[in-house]
Amino acid sequence: MAKQTKYFNFILLTVVVALLSLWLYRQTAKEELMYFCDDKTVICDLSDAKYHDASLPVEERLDDLLSRMTLQEKIGQLSLVERTALSNKDDLVSYNIGAILSGGGSHPENNSPAGWQAMVLDFQSHAEKTRLKIPILYGIDSVHGHANVPG
Repeated sequence: MAKQTKYFNFILLTVVVALLSLWLYRQTAKEELMYFCDDKTVICDLSDAKYHDASLPVEERLDDLLSRMTLQEKIGQLSLVERTALSNKDDLVSYNIGAILSGGGSHPENNSPAGWQAMVLDFQSHAEKTRLKIPILYGIDSVHGHANVPG
Protein backbone atom coordinates (compact mmCIF):
# COMPACT_ATOMS: atom_id res chain seq x y z
CA MET A 1 0.00 0.00 0.00
CA ALA A 2 2.79 2.44 0.88
CA LYS A 3 4.49 1.63 -2.43
CA GLN A 4 1.29 2.46 -4.34
CA THR A 5 0.91 5.77 -2.47
CA LYS A 6 4.52 6.65 -3.19
CA TYR A 7 4.02 5.79 -6.88
CA PHE A 8 0.77 7.80 -7.03
CA ASN A 9 2.43 10.82 -5.40
CA PHE A 10 5.29 10.61 -7.90
CA ILE A 11 2.86 10.51 -10.85
CA LEU A 12 0.81 13.37 -9.40
CA LEU A 13 3.91 15.50 -8.87
CA THR A 14 5.10 14.75 -12.42
CA VAL A 15 1.74 15.79 -13.88
CA VAL A 16 1.64 19.01 -11.82
CA VAL A 17 5.20 19.93 -12.87
CA ALA A 18 4.38 19.18 -16.53
CA LEU A 19 1.23 21.32 -16.44
CA LEU A 20 3.05 24.16 -14.71
CA SER A 21 5.84 23.98 -17.30
CA LEU A 22 3.33 24.12 -20.16
CA TRP A 23 1.58 27.10 -18.59
CA LEU A 24 4.88 28.96 -18.12
CA TYR A 25 5.92 28.14 -21.69
CA ARG A 26 2.61 29.44 -23.01
CA GLN A 27 2.97 32.69 -21.05
CA THR A 28 6.52 33.17 -22.34
CA ALA A 29 5.49 32.35 -25.90
CA LYS A 30 2.62 34.85 -25.66
CA GLU A 31 5.00 37.61 -24.51
CA GLU A 32 7.48 36.80 -27.31
CA LEU A 33 4.68 36.81 -29.89
CA MET A 34 3.59 40.31 -28.85
CA TYR A 35 6.95 41.78 -29.74
CA PHE A 36 7.99 39.52 -32.60
CA CYS A 37 9.32 41.39 -35.63
CA ASP A 38 11.38 39.75 -38.35
CA ASP A 39 10.25 41.83 -41.32
CA LYS A 40 13.37 42.70 -43.33
CA THR A 41 11.69 45.79 -44.84
CA VAL A 42 11.21 47.59 -41.52
CA ILE A 43 13.40 48.72 -38.62
CA CYS A 44 12.52 46.26 -35.85
CA ASP A 45 14.97 47.68 -33.30
CA LEU A 46 13.17 50.24 -31.13
CA SER A 47 16.17 51.30 -29.03
CA ASP A 48 16.68 54.48 -31.07
CA ALA A 49 13.01 55.16 -31.90
CA LYS A 50 12.48 58.86 -32.62
CA TYR A 51 8.69 58.67 -32.73
CA HIS A 52 8.53 58.76 -28.90
CA ASP A 53 10.44 62.07 -28.76
CA ALA A 54 7.80 64.82 -28.48
CA SER A 55 10.44 67.51 -29.07
CA LEU A 56 10.93 66.42 -32.70
CA PRO A 57 8.76 67.68 -35.57
CA VAL A 58 5.63 65.57 -36.15
CA GLU A 59 6.61 64.69 -39.73
CA GLU A 60 9.99 63.33 -38.59
CA ARG A 61 8.31 61.28 -35.87
CA LEU A 62 5.74 59.91 -38.33
CA ASP A 63 8.43 58.94 -40.85
CA ASP A 64 10.31 57.14 -38.09
CA LEU A 65 7.20 55.32 -36.85
CA LEU A 66 6.12 54.23 -40.33
CA SER A 67 9.61 52.92 -41.08
CA ARG A 68 9.30 50.61 -38.06
CA MET A 69 5.78 49.30 -38.71
CA THR A 70 5.20 45.90 -40.30
CA LEU A 71 2.40 45.50 -42.84
CA GLN A 72 0.36 43.67 -40.19
CA GLU A 73 0.80 46.60 -37.77
CA LYS A 74 -0.25 49.12 -40.44
CA ILE A 75 -3.36 47.10 -41.29
CA GLY A 76 -4.19 46.79 -37.59
CA GLN A 77 -3.86 50.55 -37.10
CA LEU A 78 -6.39 51.08 -39.90
CA SER A 79 -8.88 48.76 -38.19
CA LEU A 80 -11.90 50.10 -36.30
CA VAL A 81 -13.55 47.43 -34.14
CA GLU A 82 -16.90 47.69 -32.37
CA ARG A 83 -16.37 47.31 -28.62
CA THR A 84 -18.77 44.40 -28.19
CA ALA A 85 -16.99 42.46 -30.97
CA LEU A 86 -13.86 42.23 -28.81
CA SER A 87 -14.38 39.03 -26.87
CA ASN A 88 -10.77 39.09 -25.66
CA LYS A 89 -8.89 42.34 -25.01
CA ASP A 90 -5.63 40.59 -25.89
CA ASP A 91 -6.89 40.76 -29.49
CA LEU A 92 -5.89 44.44 -29.35
CA VAL A 93 -2.31 43.19 -29.09
CA SER A 94 -2.58 40.19 -31.41
CA TYR A 95 -4.12 42.19 -34.26
CA ASN A 96 -2.56 45.60 -33.48
CA ILE A 97 -6.04 47.16 -33.47
CA GLY A 98 -5.87 50.93 -33.84
CA ALA A 99 -9.39 52.08 -32.96
CA ILE A 100 -12.45 50.96 -31.01
CA LEU A 101 -16.02 52.19 -31.41
CA SER A 102 -18.94 52.17 -29.03
CA GLY A 103 -21.84 51.84 -31.44
CA GLY A 104 -25.45 52.64 -30.62
CA GLY A 105 -26.26 51.32 -27.15
CA SER A 106 -22.72 50.05 -26.59
CA HIS A 107 -21.68 51.45 -23.23
CA PRO A 108 -19.84 50.24 -20.15
CA GLU A 109 -21.76 48.50 -17.40
CA ASN A 110 -21.23 51.62 -15.27
CA ASN A 111 -22.70 54.11 -17.75
CA SER A 112 -21.23 57.22 -16.14
CA PRO A 113 -18.27 59.47 -16.99
CA ALA A 114 -16.14 57.48 -14.51
CA GLY A 115 -17.29 54.20 -16.08
CA TRP A 116 -16.41 55.41 -19.57
CA GLN A 117 -13.03 56.63 -18.37
CA ALA A 118 -12.25 53.30 -16.70
CA MET A 119 -13.29 51.35 -19.80
CA VAL A 120 -11.19 53.44 -22.21
CA LEU A 121 -8.17 53.39 -19.87
CA ASP A 122 -8.45 49.59 -19.70
CA PHE A 123 -8.35 49.41 -23.51
CA GLN A 124 -5.38 51.81 -23.54
CA SER A 125 -3.49 49.62 -21.07
CA HIS A 126 -3.85 46.71 -23.48
CA ALA A 127 -2.69 48.87 -26.41
CA GLU A 128 0.47 49.68 -24.44
CA LYS A 129 1.38 45.98 -24.60
CA THR A 130 1.93 46.13 -28.37
CA ARG A 131 5.43 46.29 -29.79
CA LEU A 132 5.11 49.95 -30.84
CA LYS A 133 2.89 51.02 -27.92
CA ILE A 134 0.60 53.12 -30.13
CA PRO A 135 -2.46 54.36 -28.17
CA ILE A 136 -5.86 53.43 -29.54
CA LEU A 137 -8.40 55.93 -30.83
CA TYR A 138 -11.77 55.54 -29.13
CA GLY A 139 -14.92 56.57 -30.94
CA ILE A 140 -18.55 56.77 -29.98
CA ASP A 141 -21.57 56.59 -32.24
CA SER A 142 -23.58 59.46 -30.81
CA VAL A 143 -26.42 59.75 -33.32
CA HIS A 144 -28.68 61.09 -30.60
CA GLY A 145 -25.98 62.97 -28.71
CA HIS A 146 -24.37 62.24 -25.40
CA ALA A 147 -27.52 62.89 -23.37
CA ASN A 148 -27.68 59.22 -22.30
CA VAL A 149 -24.51 59.60 -20.19
CA PRO A 150 -25.38 61.09 -16.82
CA GLY A 151 -23.10 63.87 -15.66
